[in-house]
Amino acid sequence: MAASTEGILRQGFNEVNSMKVAQVLYQELDIGAVAITDREKLLAFTGIGDDHHLPGKPISSTYTLKAIETGEVVYADGNEVPYRCSLHPQCKLGSTLVIPLRGENQRVMGTIKLYEAKNRLFSSINRTLGEGIAQLLSAQILAGQYERQKAMLTQSEIKLLHAQVNPIFCLMRLTPLKR
Repeated sequence: MAASTEGILRQGFNEVNSMKVAQVLYQELDIGAVAITDREKLLAFTGIGDDHHLPGKPISSTYTLKAIETGEVVYADGNEVPYRCSLHPQCKLGSTLVIPLRGENQRVMGTIKLYEAKNRLFSSINRTLGEGIAQLLSAQILAGQYERQKAMLTQSEIKLLHAQVNPIFCLMRLTPLKR
């Protein structure tokens, strides 16, 4: 799974790349659904409920908003902590694990959400695995941010060198004309 998702989010934390990652996780984890959000909207969703959990829509889940606000894992197992879909009363999802994704300075950039159907419960393995996956994806997002910052810094340095070199060449070209 790590090999399948390697480098996808380095290319950018957006809807297209998030959907690729969500699809890999959904296939590999054998769970009800996978969602990825940024701080404001659903970037990707695949699995049970994909008819009403639509990418691009603002976050409506209190569980997700709590995970973003507190930076802590939020777990609604459907028994002790009830899970109710905020989008559709007949949603077949019965439990969720919402794990913050962190970027630079440990700032929460979004979440990864793992779901199980109403007739299945999360195992402790899935919960631990989900937290490990979030750490892996956070590292990829952070690496991508650093790579983009490095590229921008390199471009700025090149522009600065051009600005310093151009006047020198102009003076060198004008000097022979004065003689």
